[in-house]
Amino acid sequence: MTDLSQLAIMAGIWALVVMSPGPDFVVTMSRAIRSRRAGLAAAAGIVAGTAIWASASAAGLEFVLAHYRWVAEAVRLAGAGYLAWLGVRMIVRSRREPPAAPADDRPARLGPALRAGLLADLGNPKAAVFWTSLFAAVLPPAAPGSVRMAAVVVAVTIAAVWYCAVACAFSVAVVTRWYRRARTWADRVTGGVLIGLAARLATEH
Repeated sequence: MTDLSQLAIMAGIWALVVMSPGPDFVVTMSRAIRSRRAGLAAAAGIVAGTAIWASASAAGLEFVLAHYRWVAEAVRLAGAGYLAWLGVRMIVRSRREPPAAPADDRPARLGPALRAGLLADLGNPKAAVFWTSLFAAVLPPAAPGSVRMAAVVVAVTIAAVWYCAVACAFSVAVVTRWYRRARTWADRVTGGVLIGLAARLATEH
């Protein structure tokens, strides 16, 4: 199998995984319905997290996870705690009055959105397991560094395209208008979903 074929297989598998709804999708959506810029900032954080996980896996993360199990456990519990905190925070904030002006008419606070995306992605140990498994299954141990670097670039590109598309889709005028009308329940539902994801992450082994 050629290097190009291996990269194509990896890209196909990763694209399917990225498009499956999960914490990253929920975080991007929840920020995008407030502001497109905040949604794109969250997407940027997720892409940065993807780059970190993929690069670490290419460099041999599987060795660390195999010999230091507590590292994966610490990441799992920290990620669950962070998602739960985001969910509770959204539910608490849902009690506030909806803003009168469209979200994009106000300056967006991009720092918190960027941080939310980055921590949501880094706090998911499934990403580490996925990448180490994918690299082991698709790329041979003797694969040159250039091929592994290309795999990281492909992964980051796919994540960037998808999550930027999600941010743009959920920040269109009709969605933001709906959100302003149903902000209280939308935030409560989204917060509940995040708490549910946190509970599942905390109880999985």
